[in-house]
Amino acid sequence: MTIVGAERLAEIAARWPGSPKHLLVHYMSVPNAPDWPNSNDRRLELVLAMERGLRLS
Repeated sequence: MTIVGAERLAEIAARWPGSPKHLLVHYMSVPNAPDWPNSNDRRLELVLAMERGLRLS
């Protein structure tokens, strides 16, 4: 949160999906990223960690 700042955080929070995390996690992919996890469970862990860091949850 401190890195992105209050203004950007407000923009992210306004656009961040509240409940359909399973859809976000399911469709998240990063082509050409060999270390990107294929597991939906692992991707969910990353999303939840990001939310905690941004204090969105």
